[in-house]
Amino acid sequence: MEVAVEMKNIMLRVGENGGRILYVLSLLGGQYKDIVWFTLFAIFNMTVNTILKVIIAQPRPRVVTEYGEWQGYGMPSGHSQFVAFILFYGLKKRPLWLTGVMSGFAMITWWQRIITRKHSILQVVVGILIGAILAHIAMSMRRALRK
Repeated sequence: MEVAVEMKNIMLRVGENGGRILYVLSLLGGQYKDIVWFTLFAIFNMTVNTILKVIIAQPRPRVVTEYGEWQGYGMPSGHSQFVAFILFYGLKKRPLWLTGVMSGFAMITWWQRIITRKHSILQVVVGILIGAILAHIAMSMRRALRK
């Protein structure tokens, strides 16, 4: 029983830090060669997220923790969007094993956002879609600028 509780706590912590973990893994996978462009678009990705949250203004699911109630808007999920952006940016350039590891961390992050009720399933799915779309746009723009 204690092992299961401890495992869940580890998974929750990994999920909370999924964006940071994937960012470091992507740099280890060769994204460091493109770090300025990658970082600028990651920042743009999160700016889009903030703007969309204000425009959509959908609240988070009601969650009360030991720190109080979660406040603010939840649509789209910023963690989910950031993790999806990192996962899909440079997808074709990294080794398959690293994409597998990164996908595992991404799924843990998405699961953690839902299980802790910080976001609804819809908020997480929309975050994933927007992150993937922005990653595609970023890669397309990067290719166009290289020509």
